Amino acid sequence: MEALNGMPEQRRKIFMMSRFKGVSNAEIANRMSLSIRTVEKHISNALVYVKKALEKNYIFFIIINSTNPISSLSKPL
Repeated sequence: MEALNGMPEQRRKIFMMSRFKGVSNAEIANRMSLSIRTVEKHISNALVYVKKALEKNYIFFIIINSTNPISSLSKPL
């Protein structure tokens, strides 16, 4: 996902461990020598970042799709 590339490296690593590898917040904190609260904050910020990126891409898709003359051909009469 492109949105992950725009995150700071530490936030991206924490998010990937949490969401894609299933590592607990306590284990992430232990592995990275951080507090659990810091890990939680990184995950929270990452989720906000990903949500905004998805919303931006979704709105772009809607705009492009609505201006595409071919899309009107697939609509029932």
